[in-house]
Amino acid sequence: LTTDESYSRGLSYNETLAEAQARDALGWNVALATETTSDGYEAEFVVTDATGAPIDGATIVGRFVRPTHEGFDFNVDFRQVGAGRYLAQFEPPLAGQWELRFEIDQAGDLYRAAERVSLT
Repeated sequence: LTTDESYSRGLSYNETLAEAQARDALGWNVALATETTSDGYEAEFVVTDATGAPIDGATIVGRFVRPTHEGFDFNVDFRQVGAGRYLAQFEPPLAGQWELRFEIDQAGDLYRAAERVSLT
């Protein structure tokens, strides 16, 4: 396998490693659950620090990316609904496998990651 963009791909890989190290240094625990509702779907994050204390006052934005079909990606905004709990309600354009790419920002501390989600 060869590429004409090895240098830029290498820089991107280094950025990905740096993000993972920064995320791990925070010590946060992030749990995602999705559920079918009468109006579509809900996605809920529970975010706690290394001691298990809830992380409140964060801003969470996400983007559902369809790995097998272009043109169906969509954004979701989460709102805090309890101690360390953040909820988004949405209706996806298609059922199936999605990747939820998300960013949690709490007072300038950033946690970026992605989770594979099955919406049936």
